[in-house]
Amino acid sequence: MNIVLLKSVFPLKKKITLSKKLGIELDNPKTKDEIEYVRNFLKARIDFQKTKKLENYFLMSDTKALLHQKYLEKTLNNLGTQHEKNLFFDKNFLRRSKSGNYYDCLVKSWLIIRFDDEGFFKDLRKSAQEARKKYPRSFVMLEGKELGPQREERTLKYLSILDLLFVDKFKGSLQKTIILSDDKPKFHLWLFTYLTGMMHGRTTHREFDYFTIADNLNRIIELSKQIEKLSDEQTEKILYVGESIKSINEHHLESRMMFVMLIGTLEFILTHNPDAYRFNVEDSIRKQFQLKVGIIVNKHTGEDLSSLSAKLKNMYDFRSAIAHGDFISLKSMVSKRGKRKDFDIFDLVEETFDYVSIVVRSYCREPNFVESLKKL
Repeated sequence: MNIVLLKSVFPLKKKITLSKKLGIELDNPKTKDEIEYVRNFLKARIDFQKTKKLENYFLMSDTKALLHQKYLEKTLNNLGTQHEKNLFFDKNFLRRSKSGNYYDCLVKSWLIIRFDDEGFFKDLRKSAQEARKKYPRSFVMLEGKELGPQREERTLKYLSILDLLFVDKFKGSLQKTIILSDDKPKFHLWLFTYLTGMMHGRTTHREFDYFTIADNLNRIIELSKQIEKLSDEQTEKILYVGESIKSINEHHLESRMMFVMLIGTLEFILTHNPDAYRFNVEDSIRKQFQLKVGIIVNKHTGEDLSSLSAKLKNMYDFRSAIAHGDFISLKSMVSKRGKRKDFDIFDLVEETFDYVSIVVRSYCREPNFVESLKKL
């Protein structure tokens, strides 16, 4: 087994099996190895102090947050009040887990995704330790089965589908994922966010957004059940979409690239290749895009089809200008929408992310309907 850390602190009453088919569970760290992994991850970034004054807990560097133990104690003790109506919350967690160190409680209440790697990473770590003992000054390349890395990658793709439940919670940030990654030193912000389950980032209007996985567990379980019912071929398609979403989140600093990839995800799910002898291919795909995305979004939101169609045509024109390198036309189109002079399409990316979320979740819920729409 191996684990992926999520952006949340929440003691679960019991583990939640998300997919028996793929061997994926939502849980808190349980084994010695899991607890130690989470402990080391946090220890590298958070400096817990007992001697500092309480008001100094917010002092931070680029890579560490300074957190007073008494503030940590107070926050963890408040979890019961914060989640008193949550049926998944373990009310006895603190009493059972506290060992004189609230840092241990923090580690043991972190939310993780556990996946079955059939012992690959454990065997790899063991081989690495033996190699280092035998050749302490040498660099050793290790070979092994591909099964472990493939299963980890598959789990990350699966989680990227679950990410789509939360796109509206991440307004103002183009990295829309519940996975806790080690890619940038913003630890002074996220620690307090995940502890309190409150503000996450700022919108373009400089207002706080609110985000907590714990309050959305029912939605996660519902989507997971829908994915579990998909056929093997449909599951393969949805994991391919997950791979695209994962890549889009990894390119969150490149809004134009994200936009083209998001439009491509909608095309993959809903459009088919037209007969080049009968149609202008790009124009045909644009019309398919307008019609089919419009039908699904209208079914979900009730938004007027006529205005949706015009908006989607505009989106596809943006996509074509970027894909073909026509940045003069792109600048003109953005200017008409009143955007900044550097034609940042930030808002358009957020809007497209919403549509991708609606369409992908519709596919998980009604795969046969969406597939029949694709054939039109």
